[in-house]
Amino acid sequence: MWPKEGALEAMKTMKTIEELDQAFLQLEFAIKLMCHAELGRIDAEEFNTDCDIRFPKKTLSFISSAFSSIDEIILAAQNNCSIVTMGFTANCLDSVLTDVAKVNPSTVPQDLKDMVFMIRCAFAHPRELVPCWEARGPYAREYRLNLPSGPLVVDTRLLNGRPFQESDIGGFERYFEIKDEVRRLASLL
Repeated sequence: MWPKEGALEAMKTMKTIEELDQAFLQLEFAIKLMCHAELGRIDAEEFNTDCDIRFPKKTLSFISSAFSSIDEIILAAQNNCSIVTMGFTANCLDSVLTDVAKVNPSTVPQDLKDMVFMIRCAFAHPRELVPCWEARGPYAREYRLNLPSGPLVVDTRLLNGRPFQESDIGGFERYFEIKDEVRRLASLL
């Protein structure tokens, strides 16, 4: 009889892994865009031209005055990376870990689950477009994650109320290691 026992969970896990991979491809793109902007590899004059996008019922126009300097382009690329895309990937990581924990709670280390949740919360409750750490109660503590490049120790008691910075979690390289660990756990289902 279709579906076989466990087949639906396997299909959901595969979809979850694909979504996680896509989310982090978006982060990779955002990081590359930010780096290219910061290194002056984007021609501000060319970038800042009018752009009309024709949809079946309407045309959407972006006027050229929105990004009139390379500094504005850099700021937009940095915001896209650190606010939009990091928040999206944090939400994805949290969702995947929640799904994994529903199927097999013992496979998800508590520090990993809670740290990802804390990162997600920073983006869920931004102050003036700035993601901030919100670590209270049982979440205000030290977290220890065993990652391939070595242990990552984060003490959220020291971060509570502060703006989130990638360096708080060891930088983008450690964040991608967290993604790899979450992906590995999801693939075990």
